[in-house]
Amino acid sequence: MTMNVDLLLVDINPPEATDWDLLRDLRSAGGSIPAIVLSAIPPSTSPVREFGPLAVLHKPFPMEALLRLVRPLAARGDRLARPSV
Repeated sequence: MTMNVDLLLVDINPPEATDWDLLRDLRSAGGSIPAIVLSAIPPSTSPVREFGPLAVLHKPFPMEALLRLVRPLAARGDRLARPSV
């Protein structure tokens, strides 16, 4: 199965923070996918510096904040609207 991914929404759940591992694995496999990190607890600055996400949104956040981040990516192409699986 092949998937075209334009953006990852990653919900970090400390202390497990396994989604940091997901980003680490993607990067080590040569992937470079923009990510927006969502978290109820502000993440430590170390992984934020390591991965350089487009943004870190602290829950709860207004949906408009997420849409402001996603709209420019969607404007660059329509792949977000039609995922390829």
